[in-house]
Amino acid sequence: MNFFTKVILGSVAVLLAATAVLFIFRSREGDRVEALLREAVGWAERGETDRVLELVDEHFEDGAEEARAEIRRRIKPGAFESLEVVEVEAGVDGSDAHAKITVRIKTRDMPMAVPQTYSVTLRKRDAGWKVIRVRGDERLR
Repeated sequence: MNFFTKVILGSVAVLLAATAVLFIFRSREGDRVEALLREAVGWAERGETDRVLELVDEHFEDGAEEARAEIRRRIKPGAFESLEVVEVEAGVDGSDAHAKITVRIKTRDMPMAVPQTYSVTLRKRDAGWKVIRVRGDERLR
């Protein structure tokens, strides 16, 4: 093999390695976001309001204080008979993550478990992933 062939093959190998590292990093971060959302659903089901409140970013799209007030109003011990994750998919793009999560909710007022789908946007902060936007969307199901 001549010198130029070795240089080209070496460059291709470096590009492939960089692509693989990027893919693995994004995949791991996506897995972390999925795990965090699953954990947050568990916190909500157990009524661990403070833990859920910690996920709200200061720059939450519709206002952090409004989001926190809604969480305090809805998430309390015993508020849910059951709350389970049906499906969660997350992808990471730099410091932002976008997820679609479907949960099945059962309360005393809704004795039949009802699935609901949400679009969640998170941003990577020093303290970890924080939620900056949540939208319920019937079309996401």
